[in-house]
Amino acid sequence: MLNAVGVQALGGLPVMQINKPEETLDGTETLSLSYRLLVSRMPPLRYEPFLRALPGSSLVLVGERDEEFAAEKYGPLFALHTDAKVEVLPGLTHDGILLGEETFRKVEAWWNKLDLKPRGT
Repeated sequence: MLNAVGVQALGGLPVMQINKPEETLDGTETLSLSYRLLVSRMPPLRYEPFLRALPGSSLVLVGERDEEFAAEKYGPLFALHTDAKVEVLPGLTHDGILLGEETFRKVEAWWNKLDLKPRGT
């Protein structure tokens, strides 16, 4: 409500705590979410235009063991709207993908393939 009337100063305060069993934690989890982070994880109801706007050179990486989203659904969904490449990385979780060595290898290979020359040259 406050954001709707222009008060955004409180967006960094925690609004959601995730309570996971200690034995399932690996240290990569985000267990406290601010309003900004929580809202950033929620796609708009009409997400299709955003997917269509993704350049075909985009790379989408998702961990096979993602606990937040259904990794196997990404490829078919994105294929309906964009030519972006979707890769599911074996064994990685939602937060684990941020530290996975395979993630860095994939991003480096993708980056090196990009044509980064300024347009018109």
